[in-house]
Amino acid sequence: INDTYCDSFSGLEHLEKLDLYDNNLVIFPNVSYFSQLYYIRARRNNIIYVPPSHVQNLTSLRTLYLNQNPITCLVPDIFELFQSLETIHLGSYKISKPLWQTFPCNFGIHFRSISVYSHNFTSFDCQPFLVYPALSALKLSYGFWTTFLSLRNASNLGSLTVSQQL
Repeated sequence: INDTYCDSFSGLEHLEKLDLYDNNLVIFPNVSYFSQLYYIRARRNNIIYVPPSHVQNLTSLRTLYLNQNPITCLVPDIFELFQSLETIHLGSYKISKPLWQTFPCNFGIHFRSISVYSHNFTSFDCQPFLVYPALSALKLSYGFWTTFLSLRNASNLGSLTVSQQL
């Protein structure tokens, strides 16, 4: 699947759910004309980059799966486009900077669930994620944890998973 194929779907302006699982995508396709999308699963591809112009107008997006892609960084401004996002699954074997630095400070107010998978993390500071008032589930997997910082002030957290497996 590439932009040419997605362009052929452009008449589906009422599309609400899009599953692009395991399609060998390298760049996230342009889905900006699917403004009704509330769910995108682009898991298990070869996505290295998500251009902001490809995801603009997704104001209804609530769930986004980008895990199992070799994404090395995400453009911080991209998350300002997802004001309704509640659940995000991110994972990469190459993310090098702390993931929370990717999110703007005012972003995430609607987050209910965050899942992070990565080989590179040896420590993880949960505090930046805990400022999201609706966050009730946090899953951290596949890291080589040597340090896990405090979960104080995590009173809303109802589910926490920390493991070395997906």
